[in-house]
Parts: sequence; C-alpha cells; structure tokens
Amino acid sequence: MCISFLGCKLEKNTSSKVEIQPLTKNRYDSLRNIIFNRLEPQKGFEVFYMLEKETKQLDDRDELLKRYKLMLWYYIISSDYREGDAIIEKLKTYYKEQDKWSDFMMLSKMICIYYRGRGRNEEMEAVLKEAIDIANENSQVYPYDLLPIHELSVFYTYDVGKHKEAVKYGELFFDKIKMYDTIKSRRRVFDSIKDENVHILSLTLGRSYTELNKLDKAYPYLEYAEKSFEELHNVGVLTRVYSNFIDYYLKKQDLDKLNYYKNKYLAFSQSNNDSLLSTRQKISETNLKLVASEKKVLLEGEENKIKILIIAILGTLLLLIVIFQRFFLKLKYENESIHLALAKEQEFKKFRASLFINIAHEIRTPLSLILGYIDLSADKTISKVELRKYLKEIRKKSNKVISNVSDIISLLKEDKKEEQIELENILIEPVLQQLFFSFEAMAEIKEISLNYKAKLPKDFSLLTNLKKLESLVNNLVGNAIKFSPKGSTVSLITLVKNNSLHIKVEDQGKGIRDEDLEHIFSKFYQEESNGGFEGFGIGLAIVKDIVEVLNGKISVKSKLDKGTVFNVEFPLDGFETNELIVVSKKSLVKQKNDSKKRIVDNLFNKKNKLLIVEDNAYMIDYYKKLLSKLYNCDYVFNGREALEKLKNVRYDLVISDVMMPEMDGIELRREMKKLSEYEYLPFIMVTALDYEENKLEAYNLGIDDYIAKPFNKNELIVRINRLIENRKQREVWIKDIERNDEKIETYDEKTMKNIQNVILTNLDKEDFTVAHLAQLVNFSQRQLERIIKNLTGLTPVKFILEVRLQEAYKKIKNKEEIDVNNIRYSVGFKSASYFSVKFKERFGMSPSELLRKRK
Repeated sequence: MCISFLGCKLEKNTSSKVEIQPLTKNRYDSLRNIIFNRLEPQKGFEVFYMLEKETKQLDDRDELLKRYKLMLWYYIISSDYREGDAIIEKLKTYYKEQDKWSDFMMLSKMICIYYRGRGRNEEMEAVLKEAIDIANENSQVYPYDLLPIHELSVFYTYDVGKHKEAVKYGELFFDKIKMYDTIKSRRRVFDSIKDENVHILSLTLGRSYTELNKLDKAYPYLEYAEKSFEELHNVGVLTRVYSNFIDYYLKKQDLDKLNYYKNKYLAFSQSNNDSLLSTRQKISETNLKLVASEKKVLLEGEENKIKILIIAILGTLLLLIVIFQRFFLKLKYENESIHLALAKEQEFKKFRASLFINIAHEIRTPLSLILGYIDLSADKTISKVELRKYLKEIRKKSNKVISNVSDIISLLKEDKKEEQIELENILIEPVLQQLFFSFEAMAEIKEISLNYKAKLPKDFSLLTNLKKLESLVNNLVGNAIKFSPKGSTVSLITLVKNNSLHIKVEDQGKGIRDEDLEHIFSKFYQEESNGGFEGFGIGLAIVKDIVEVLNGKISVKSKLDKGTVFNVEFPLDGFETNELIVVSKKSLVKQKNDSKKRIVDNLFNKKNKLLIVEDNAYMIDYYKKLLSKLYNCDYVFNGREALEKLKNVRYDLVISDVMMPEMDGIELRREMKKLSEYEYLPFIMVTALDYEENKLEAYNLGIDDYIAKPFNKNELIVRINRLIENRKQREVWIKDIERNDEKIETYDEKTMKNIQNVILTNLDKEDFTVAHLAQLVNFSQRQLERIIKNLTGLTPVKFILEVRLQEAYKKIKNKEEIDVNNIRYSVGFKSASYFSVKFKERFGMSPSELLRKRK
C-alpha cells in the first residue's frame, strides 16, 4: 500500500502496523529533550529510529508533521545533513498549502539553524526574508513574526557582517516588541519569545552599531546585554559581551574603560578556568578512591603523592592556559591597534588624494579660462573693446590662481607667526556695496537676484584692514551664489546692534546639515551631502582666520531646503549711535522676453543644439563667448537640471563637467543611458580630472570624448563638429538599412547594400579582413575605403565591426540564442573579452547584461 504526502510517496507497511501513540505536548517536549541531550547519542538515535518508523505508517498529517519536526531537530543536533533538505521542503509545502503561517515562522528559525550549520548563507537569508514578507501580509502570525526578524538581524551581524542591514532588522524587532507589549492575546507565547531573544538581540545591535562607528547608539544595547547575562549567569555569552565592550572602547579610544573590561574579561576567563580545575580535581579524587578500594595494597602515602602529582599537573595546565590566553589576548589587542593605525593611515591618504584632486580642479578651471581668453584675444577680428575685456578677465583669473595658492600655503602652515596687520578707518557702506555688486555678472549668469541693505549712521567708518575685509566678503558672497539655486536671492545686510557692527550674508540654498555645521570652518572640510566637489574647503577657514585677526566673531544658522545665514560681528568700543541712514539696492534678474526668445530660436533653427552642463559661472560665461556664435546652446549648472532639460528639449550633443553639486557628470551619463532617445547622444566630458581611472570610468559609460582642462578652443570645436557629423551620418546609414527596398535604389545604395550583404555572408569568419571584402566586391582597398568613408563616415575596419555588433545586438534582442558565446561565434568574434569590451563601448552594456534584460 502506498500513501502520498506533499508530493512524496511513502511506502506504508501494513503487515507490521503497530499502535502509535499521539504526540501530546508533554511527550513531544520529552522526545525533543532526549534528542537535544548530546551526552547520550544512543538514546537520541533510538528516538529518531522510532520516529522514522512511525512516519511510514501514519495517515494523520498533523501527527506526521510533528514527527518530521523532531526528525529535523535530530539532523540539526547531530549535524547530519543528508536527509534534512527533503523534510524541510515537506514542512514548508504543507504549511503554505494549509496557511499555517505561525508554524512557518517557527520553521524558518529551524531552517536558519540548519543552513547555518552547512554555511548556506544565501538560502538562509532567502528563507528568513520570505518569512518576513509572509508575516507582513498575514496579521494573524503575531507574535511568531518576531522569530525570523530576530534571526535575520543575527545573521547579518555574525554570519555575513552586513551591519547596516543588521541594525535595520534589529530596530524593527524592538519596534514590534514595543507595539506587542500592549496586546493581551497570546501573552505567554509573546513573553517567551521576548525573554529568549531580547538579550541576544541587544548584544547583536551593540556589536553592529560599534562596527558602524555609531558608538552613542551601541552603548545602551551593550549595557543592557551585560546586565541581562550577568543576571542569567550565562558564562558563554558574557565572554562575548566583555569582548564587544573591548572593541567598543577601542574605537572610542577610552583607555581607562578599555583596561577595565580587558581585566574583567581576563578575570572572568580565569574564574572559568578555576571552576574547570575544581571539576577536574573532583574527578581525579574519585578515581583515586576507586583505585584505593580495588588495590588496598597501596599505601596511603603513595595515594597522597598521586593526588599531589595530579593537582600539580592540573595546576601547571591551568597556568599554561592562562599564559596562552593572556598572550593571544595581547596579540589580539596589538592587531587591533595595528588595524586602527592602518585605518587612520588610509583615511589620511584618502583625504590627501581628495585634497590634491580638488586643488587641481580649482586651479585648472581658472587656467582654462586664462588660456581660453588668450585664444580669444589672438583673434584679429575682435574689437579693441572686446580685447580689453578679455585682458581684464585674464588678469582677474590670474590673480584668482595666485590668491588660491597663497591661501593654501597659509592654511598648511602649522607654525603660523602672529600676523601684523595695518588698520585704517574705512567708510564701510560704499565699500560693502561695491564688493557685493561686483558679483552681479556671476549672479546674472545663474539668474540670481542680489539684495543689498545697510542701516548705518551717516559717514560711518570702521577701524579695519581693507584687504582682509575684501577677502572675507568675497568668500562669503561667492559661496552663497555658488550654492544657491537658479531664481533665488542672495542678500547682504549690515547694521549696528548691541554696540557691534553686523555683516550678514543670506542665501536661499539647500542649507547645511546640523552634523556639518560644527566642522564648516575647519581646514579643507567639505560637506559630504553636497553631491559635488566644488572648491577645496579653504574658503570658510580663511573667513574664520580673518575674523579672528580682526577681533570679531562669526556664527552661522541654517535650515535644510530653506537657506543659510552667516553673521560676522565686529565690536565697536565706546560707539555712540547717531542718526541711522538706510541704503537699499536690488539687482533683479532680467526677465527673458518670450517673443524675443522665439525670434532667437528661429535664427538658430539651422544650427546644432548643444547642452552645456557646468557649475562654474565664469566657465559658462567663457563657453557663451566661445560657442554661442557657432551653436544654439543651453546652459545648466548640474546633472539634475540637465536631465530635466533633456526630457523636454532635443539636443545634438552634451558637454559636461565631472565635479558638480546635486549630480556629477558621471552620474548624469549613467542616467542618460536609461533614456532610449539619449542612449547614444554624443557626450563630451571637459574636466580637471585628468587621471587614467577617471577616463576609463567615463569611457566605460559610453562617453565619446574626454577633454582635460585647460583645453584648446579650436580642438574643442573640431571635436564637437566631428562627433555631430559622425552621429548624423550613422543615423542616415541606420535608417537606410532599416528602410524597405520598395523605392528605386541609387548606385551608392546598391553598392552599400552589396558590401553589407557580403559582410553578413561572411559574418561568422573571425579572420574575414578588409582585403577579403575588397576582393569579393571587386574594388581595390583604397576604393573600398573611400566609398565606405563617404557613405557612413566610418573606416572599413570600423564598418565591419559595426555590422558585427549590430547583428549581435539583434540576435540578443530577438532571443535567437540563450548563450552569449553562441552569438559571439556566429558574428565572428573569437575572443570573449574583446567582444564584451567592444559591445559595451557601442551599446553601453555588456552582452550578458542585455541578455538578462531581455529575459
């Protein structure tokens, strides 16, 4: 007779059928305890054998499932993984079919323990996540849904070291505990799960937060774990608690606490060893008594000698254990110290590399402008007015480079001498107004309004240093404009209040995070959330130095997505307030006239349309002078604005910087690859990052050209023209290929079609060359090169490569093969790596990525 259970057929032995006792809770628990008692493996095996025999005779599914669970426990305890997989599948299938989701939650914990023993981490993670997803859809699983959440947090901490994920699920566990504390149903089960898991998960979260360097969050959990396990007298786990505290205080660099827990750890270990010695001594004494009773001929003195010898041996063994423990613990601490030193060294190297890259970026940009304006000045067709304007820009940018270098040198000096400055009485209001509105051109480029307001006594003067004051205002206003969005307002407000002169610079930018506010005046500090690398972190450090030299104070207030206010305060000793005069002036952004814009668009409708992505206002001004006469250009200040433009306007080419706020050039290109209409749009990167790894990253994303600053203007224009021309020729050629042959073909079209057919016929031949092609179409190689170049803009070699790649793309897209290698051979590529590289350069993704995308 045969029965079917969950898709598995089991032979049912009816001839030897015996009466089977139901598994009550007490009997189930009793059998499980026998299985768990590994000191008597024979009894455990006997229980397992009985259960296995009963499963072959049972009809009752519930009884059958109970036995399968006990058998799975046996496999887990005995580390016997031969048959466990089949039982797991039976249990999972049954619980899902019968909607027994609470049982499924408990099973997920058992499966987790089973897979951990085999090192099957991916399967363990999948089972626990599946259980959590099921729990989210079924509210009736309370409180068993806590089990997979607990296990997943422990898994991420100790099995794979993904501490962010561990914290996510650990905090979810405690959130649910707080919520379930208010529920009265199933209280006993909830309390049992809570008591068993809260202590372990506290230790887990303490560990993960320590690894993430979030020490303030780690401490409460470690403290709770220590208190809990000391109350429970759990020897094994307490050792881990003290070890985690050692790691915690090592990161915190608190030597006193580190030594405290180190000594506690050692004392605790020694106490355990003393306990072990006591146990061994009792065993030895018992053995000696047995020997004395069996062999009465031995003298009492000899017995004592044996006891002493055994105790001496055990004492020596204990001493060796303690010595080795101390040695290895010391070795561990030394290794930790070395790792800490290495981490600091790596952090310093990273900072140093970032500093030099940012310095290069900041200096290369004005150098590009200087060389660019020199090129423009060399043009004999420009007027004297334009020449003077360009020379003025060259001088201004040269002074900017000199000023940047001087500031860097000044800030890098550790042993600064006290600076001697000359003070003079300066009429402050006209100076501030002139400095503020010197940024009018930069603000106009970014479409930012300037708002100036002064409330000062008539002819008010301040004892200060003019050069220092200029540097202070230039840095604050320049930063405000740089990080303010298009269409916003930057304000400079000055007034006398509480016997002090206040100079405030306000912007409407995205603000500064609270955790960054305390660091913004530090040398070379850059806000991580900025999304870009503009500047190199010296502007506000310079401001702080200037304020301190002039005996003033500076403060900052900021709200995210609202803006930032810098307030500089200079004391006025013995100042008497006279009649106040208010000076107010606004520089509004000129509103563009729509009708005029349409006329301009019409004038340029025959020109190629370019999108320039650059966050430096002066660089945009130079691009306007260089490119506006040749192309119809739009300008945006970061990658995010560029994406918005691309969704609404069609462009022939994009020029982008790399280092920008909001979204950098690399990320912009990556996002453009996701838009089918812009996937192959010509893209030029113009950047100060002239490093091989940056170029490789950019080319792997499918950019067409990479130009390092400073660059030659003629070279940029030639590259733009060539890329646009190549793209248009390629589009024409692709359209010709896809177009139906219903119309009359020209001689060129027939020739091109014949050449393409010959290539397709020989496509699978990896050694098919231009010489073979020329012979088969009855042209010389020079004739063939001229024909293909005129019709496609490509050389014959590149044209053959293009046909191979296009054919490979079609085969993958149409799912003609399931193996990329078959497609590779069918289009004539012998080398898998060469095929992958060329395919990715052409289509922006590897063949295997496209194949997965099409599945």
